[in-house]
Amino acid sequence: MLTSATAVVLIALLVAEGITILDLRSLVDEHMFIGLVLIPPVLLKLGSVGYRFVRYYAGSRAYVGKGPPLLPLRVAAPLLVIATVALFTSGGLLLAAGHKSRSVLQIHQLSAIVWGAVFAVHFVAYIPRVARSLGTALRATRETAVPGADARRVVVVGAIGAGVALALALLPAITGWHRLNARPRGADARRIEVDAPAPPDPEPGPPRSIDENSLFRPAQLAQISSGLDSHSAGFHGSATNASGSGRSLEQE
Repeated sequence: MLTSATAVVLIALLVAEGITILDLRSLVDEHMFIGLVLIPPVLLKLGSVGYRFVRYYAGSRAYVGKGPPLLPLRVAAPLLVIATVALFTSGGLLLAAGHKSRSVLQIHQLSAIVWGAVFAVHFVAYIPRVARSLGTALRATRETAVPGADARRVVVVGAIGAGVALALALLPAITGWHRLNARPRGADARRIEVDAPAPPDPEPGPPRSIDENSLFRPAQLAQISSGLDSHSAGFHGSATNASGSGRSLEQE
């Protein structure tokens, strides 16, 4: 019963975690938060399954009488455990590092793919058993209830509470990780570009002196100089003619 009750809690949390994967870029905070909440229930599930494993191979009648799981499930179980440990360990390391580590991120992604494939087989095989177990527990009265039912409920609720407390305690690390690693895209990137301050105006420099040679090119200066010389020669010629005409009038 403890395994079945824990499985129901895990299914609900895993559905929420799967929704965040659909838009991981904008829901990475929620993805990390739910992942932290999952850790205590996952540990409880592994502990419950491990206890049943030990009791079965130790020859306990209560567990031997139920028979072993199907061979494919017995083969897939160790792979599921390894993928689960790798998935949550790599996720915790990414959060603890505070930045995206390419190697750890690749391990996290690969373990998520393996875990998802193996868990799908595990889920399809065991969901009928979980449904029957929960149905029996819900129909049971106080007299016919399995001994220890209240204690199991306390353990499951305690695991959920521990996960929420862990996620809340590490919430500053989650938001800090997001700020350091998030890349604005689309409308957010355009808004940042629009809101960016304009570059400051250049500081005024000292007044620049006017260079006469820079105002005109050498060819232009030569043309102006020759024009001035021709005007000057014409002026002197006119003055000479006027002087000669004046002397002629005096002689007459």
